Amino acid sequence: MNLGVKMVQKKVAVLYHYPCHDGVFAALAAHLYFSANSIPSLFFPNTVYSPITISKLPLQDISHLYLLDFTGPPGFVQQVSPKVNNVVILDHHKTAIESLGDVSSTCKNVTKVLDIGRSGATIAFDYFTQKLKEE
Repeated sequence: MNLGVKMVQKKVAVLYHYPCHDGVFAALAAHLYFSANSIPSLFFPNTVYSPITISKLPLQDISHLYLLDFTGPPGFVQQVSPKVNNVVILDHHKTAIESLGDVSSTCKNVTKVLDIGRSGATIAFDYFTQKLKEE
């Protein structure tokens, strides 16, 4: 029975470091995973010098947020995590490790994969490949 209420499926959003090749290839790994699984997704290029602010994101339409190769300005993760179901951070920058600290303990819906030994693209590729294997 249709009561005239339109159900809107929330989407996954990916913010990636741009125009960095590492961030772009990390976004490609995400795109391939979401496309293979027919998961509706939004992609936002995120520059260091003019990062996306929370007010520019359609948070009402986003369930999961992936931050690839760039974690946003200071405090971004702490501000956005209460507004979405999950935040996944895949990054290799030393500055990300330092600025995020123990964000997972204060923001329970945040998952971090921070590894200075791999590129952001490799971290994303490994992460999404593992998700495919688990499904």
